[in-house]
Amino acid sequence: FLLDAVVVDLDRGTIDVPSIACSGSDPSRGQEFSTSVPPELGLPATLRTELVAEVRSLLQPDFRDCDCVSPPPSGGFPAAAIRTAFHGTIERLLAGVEAHCVPFRYENASSDHLVIFDEESYLDRVTASDRPFFDVFVRTQAFSSYLSALLDP
Repeated sequence: FLLDAVVVDLDRGTIDVPSIACSGSDPSRGQEFSTSVPPELGLPATLRTELVAEVRSLLQPDFRDCDCVSPPPSGGFPAAAIRTAFHGTIERLLAGVEAHCVPFRYENASSDHLVIFDEESYLDRVTASDRPFFDVFVRTQAFSSYLSALLDP
């Protein structure tokens, strides 16, 4: 499992990035199972830190703007801004993918071509601490769908 979550508790005013555990049973095998996701498979620390800080500033603007002379404007729940923060994190997560796509043309074919994703060069660009996450990430359906849309517009 590749799971990561940000829990925003508005009642307590907290933002948490927990280690997620999955448990349940597999009736076909007649057994119970419990799986914990290792921390190294969580969202890379830099992205997680930026996302948590951005969501916190959206949900707790009084702390961000505590030096203001006038109180910050209050409004409803900033759903659109939070979606934008998550969208930005996904964009940063996928940044640079296109640079690792190599076009390949068949000999004597004017329109047939293929684009190959160079997974090794893509993974070589990440830090050693983030490598376990990206090793799993490039094998997810989400990444595969993104590549398909990118390579076959």
